[in-house]
Amino acid sequence: MSEIKVSQVTEIENSELSKIAMRVFNTMQLAAEKATAHQAEPATYPISSDPNSFEQLFQSRFQQLRPEQQQAAIGKVMVAIKAPSAERVRVYGDLAKVDLSSETAVEKQIENLSLSDSLRFLQSETNSPLQFADEVLSRAASGLTHTLELRIHQVKCFEDTNEWGKDDISLGGSTIDESGNTEKISDFGVGKFKRGTEVNYSPPRILKTFDLLKSPGVQYPRSYFTTLVLAEIDWGGFGEFLNKLLEKIKEEVIKALTPLATALGTTIGAMIASGIPILGTAIGAAIGAIIGWAVGKILEWLKSLWGDDIFPPITLRADIPSLDARSSQGGEVRFTGFGGEYRLYYDWRIEVPPTRAWALMGNELISGVGVSSWKPEVMDLFVRGTDNLLYYKWYDSNNGGWMQGYKQLGGGQISFSPVAVSGGGSDLIDVFARGIGANDGVYHKIWQQGIWSGWQRLGSMDTLSGPGLSWEPGRHLDVFVRGTDNALYVHQYNPNDGWVGPWQLDGQISSSPAAIALVNGPVHVFARGTDNALWHRWYDNGWQNWESLGGPIGGQISSDPESGPSVSSWGPRRLDVFVRGTDNAVWRKWSDDGGVRWSNWESLGGTITSSPASISRAPNLIEVFVRGTDSKLYHIWWDGTAWRP
Repeated sequence: MSEIKVSQVTEIENSELSKIAMRVFNTMQLAAEKATAHQAEPATYPISSDPNSFEQLFQSRFQQLRPEQQQAAIGKVMVAIKAPSAERVRVYGDLAKVDLSSETAVEKQIENLSLSDSLRFLQSETNSPLQFADEVLSRAASGLTHTLELRIHQVKCFEDTNEWGKDDISLGGSTIDESGNTEKISDFGVGKFKRGTEVNYSPPRILKTFDLLKSPGVQYPRSYFTTLVLAEIDWGGFGEFLNKLLEKIKEEVIKALTPLATALGTTIGAMIASGIPILGTAIGAAIGAIIGWAVGKILEWLKSLWGDDIFPPITLRADIPSLDARSSQGGEVRFTGFGGEYRLYYDWRIEVPPTRAWALMGNELISGVGVSSWKPEVMDLFVRGTDNLLYYKWYDSNNGGWMQGYKQLGGGQISFSPVAVSGGGSDLIDVFARGIGANDGVYHKIWQQGIWSGWQRLGSMDTLSGPGLSWEPGRHLDVFVRGTDNALYVHQYNPNDGWVGPWQLDGQISSSPAAIALVNGPVHVFARGTDNALWHRWYDNGWQNWESLGGPIGGQISSDPESGPSVSSWGPRRLDVFVRGTDNAVWRKWSDDGGVRWSNWESLGGTITSSPASISRAPNLIEVFVRGTDSKLYHIWWDGTAWRP
């Protein structure tokens, strides 16, 4: 079993890559000089009108500086620009020929770097055996999921900045994968810090998940990069500036590498992901390494030139020698600047979930499933048949186990999976489902005094998916739906007022919601967002803001229209949420403290074609039901120690 190699990008060891990196860095320096000089003498130093140029990008950041910082920076730059030509050549080499008085963007004036010597470097860069695409594809086809996670364990303040009060710190950044693709890590608040303050994440907070099976054409070894940005929340705009800067640096790196691809009759993208495995792997790593080095270098330079109030970002690198790499490796990074020092403790981990068996529950064909329980020994199972009618069976551990066959409950046709609650006892079961029409609403059926009612429409509101349901003692029901405007709405029932609502709860969702009311605690709601991530909000003396829980693969869950989440609880503050992943397996995430901290995603395996349905009918007991690829019902359960079919 091979090990992950982790490092911090601080220098470029290879001489050919170093030339490319320095050329990109010098390009940015000249563009920053020109943008600064433009503020003093706009007629003499006109900047490009291209909104995507380095000059426009640096000007946007320059204008966010304080007036005294701007004046000091202009003074330094004007001295540098008007230095003797020999001094300019010493600093910039042949790039000293760039005309800063031209309206043409600096990067447009700089010719591509010849890479005739780089071919030898790239051909000899890898010294590990390659793992070819057919093995990656076979593992993907087997249902296994391999993910690389960057996890944060702790952020600690060793010295706060030279400002009054506490430092209100956020963390964000950008990533580069094996194909050279960049992706933003959205900023999130870490906390308010004084010297000695620390924030611990247990379980570790996953900053980024890379799917190791996503690009089978990219060979091993592979390299992955994450640039971390620690900033004070009130600095404003820096995260957006950084992400644009990374994209621009990437453009320049690819531009510099393009002559090599052209000489081989291909493109950089094709070279990374197709039939030149050694070159593709090395070039993917080269792009990430140069970007990571260059962004840190230019921001250090801007800090000295402009006095920009930023912690220089830090780029972490993980090299994966082969697909069977497993070990977890981590370390510490330090952010220092303007009197402050913060340390961040992290690790990289490859997560390979075990495969698990699911039990087949009969040969009946179904289209969706819902489940409820009114005491530990009993479950009530509801399925949508392939005829779109509702069917019912129950389980009683004290009375023979599962009822044989299903009972058809008749009435109208339904779409999506039904949801049910029998919290009122053996004589009261509520079932909800969406109608079958293109624009239809939620319908409600009740079991009471031994009789099933007919379907009754819940209000006149049209919906786009199935409902989510929470129940509280005293016959309080909340039914959550996705409106035709994709916002979340809630209908409420209580014995005194009957049904009231619906009320809009804002947000944009793209699946059926799932909901649960914790014992003597808040109501929690989950739904897939328009970004295909799982989102969560809760009611606790008012509705709290949505938070993203991401997804197990690439930060996403299945985008299938009929794949929504399911949630259950076996304790006062316990939450277990289940989703269908983009690999069509069942994935679980849980919290032991009412949703404050969440576990990593865990795969329960399987290949499903529906939303999962879950119920916790006793402490440490969870039942999960799904539809398989053969349209039959499958079951897995947690007995407190392991998942069992």
